[in-house]
Amino acid sequence: MPVVGLPVSVGVTGHQLIDQGVLLADRLAPIPEGQDLGLACAAAQVPLRAADHSQEEAAFLLTRDIGPESEASLVSNHADLRAPVLKVAHHGSRASTSTAFLVAVAPLTAVISVGEDNTYGLPASETLDRLAPRPVFRTDLNGDVEMSTDGRRLWVRMGRSRE
Repeated sequence: MPVVGLPVSVGVTGHQLIDQGVLLADRLAPIPEGQDLGLACAAAQVPLRAADHSQEEAAFLLTRDIGPESEASLVSNHADLRAPVLKVAHHGSRASTSTAFLVAVAPLTAVISVGEDNTYGLPASETLDRLAPRPVFRTDLNGDVEMSTDGRRLWVRMGRSRE
């Protein structure tokens, strides 16, 4: 449901969502025609680039709730999905974050947004196994996870210490 007075723009694959000097965000997966924007599953890559746009130094891949079909489409249609930081799709469900997708993204670390003591058993042990041995930050264990970068180094701040 659009907020009154705010423009709504549905992007297509490759559409630049943000261009704020050093922060750019490109839509990688389209929202299917007719799908409710609030329920849409899309992915965006947020690269940090030099101010003159000459060099991409770091990227965060934000996957929202894309499923296996979207992951496969991204792998087959996009030459460069590489991102040091992956926000794991669908709260780390068993069907998310396939081996082929991980190979294409080649993340150094991952973040899983998942509720503490959720009744779905998320994140799935299979997904955690595929992510190993990378460091994985989970909101159910770590609280809020904040990541920042200067393009070369990554800092992680958590709402509570790892258990």
